[in-house]
Amino acid sequence: LVTTGGTTLEALTAVHGSTTSSNLCELKCGQEGTDEKPLHFSLTGYVSKRCVETTRGTPQNKKDRFTLFINDRLVESTAIKRCVDEVYANRPDHVASTTSKPFAYLSLKVPGSHVDVNVHPTKKEVHFLYEAELCQALQRALEPLAAKHA
Repeated sequence: LVTTGGTTLEALTAVHGSTTSSNLCELKCGQEGTDEKPLHFSLTGYVSKRCVETTRGTPQNKKDRFTLFINDRLVESTAIKRCVDEVYANRPDHVASTTSKPFAYLSLKVPGSHVDVNVHPTKKEVHFLYEAELCQALQRALEPLAAKHA
């Protein structure tokens, strides 16, 4: 699959289909670092308005539901994935299920010195300096979106 030009949403539609892309809302948040709050980041992406089924063999299997880029590199972050899941799990319309999870495509920009890539030999799993603060900021940005579409 090759996507040239176009928007991120058009690329997500090409990869995941129009059913998934029609269920997405845009997410943007960020913070300028200061002496008192040194966390500096900007985040853009798309998250689902509601949870989607993630059964094996469907377009929305578990591996396809969460995509994270840090400084333009595809990585995994258990902490960020968990904080997204927690926001959706706390929604009033949430049904406890192991196969119903939110879809998220996130692109995070942080100073390179704030990323620890030495967590796993493949360097695919990352941790962050100020990880708890980053997750709190992400949850604060997600909660109004999740509540709006509950």
